[in-house]
Amino acid sequence: DGLRLPLRETLYVTISEDPLDPLPVLPPRPAPWREELAGRVVLDLYSHLPYTEDRRLLETLPFYGLRHVALIYRNWQYYGYGRRAPLHYPANPERGTNQQFREMVQAALDAGWLVALREEYACVAEDSPLRDEKTLATWADGQPRPCRRSGHFGLASTAMLDYARLQSTHIQRNYQTNAVFVEGHTA
Repeated sequence: DGLRLPLRETLYVTISEDPLDPLPVLPPRPAPWREELAGRVVLDLYSHLPYTEDRRLLETLPFYGLRHVALIYRNWQYYGYGRRAPLHYPANPERGTNQQFREMVQAALDAGWLVALREEYACVAEDSPLRDEKTLATWADGQPRPCRRSGHFGLASTAMLDYARLQSTHIQRNYQTNAVFVEGHTA
């Protein structure tokens, strides 16, 4: 009919060197398991002791009032902390048997604690049994990119989940942990 309504629009122009500046900032949602951590003390345990001795410690701490704990247990990996990454499973046999390790984890679970075994998926060691040239992060010229640890190379972000699925599945299935702590990853 030849009628047009007047435009009532507001246009904003953002000028910035950072291409992310004009994008809306959405408030992040809380993590779904955040309430599980509320009120818990984080016990970050790095030990060289035999698993039987660590078990005694974990059985004793609840008697001193440590009941609401999220345990991060480090230095349990098969070859030791940070060695031959990203291989973690099974537990280090130099510190005890797999059964002794399971019993140690179970002692913490029986106390009502959250139990996570430290995992890292950022580097691949030169001497790792899981090393595969196709999973290494590379520079533009195709050369492997070094990792922050000496003798290690960066893990390609596309390979991180494959290693995590392989290792985490074994860890959870065989040690019955009820939490996860991934210290380093490529994502």
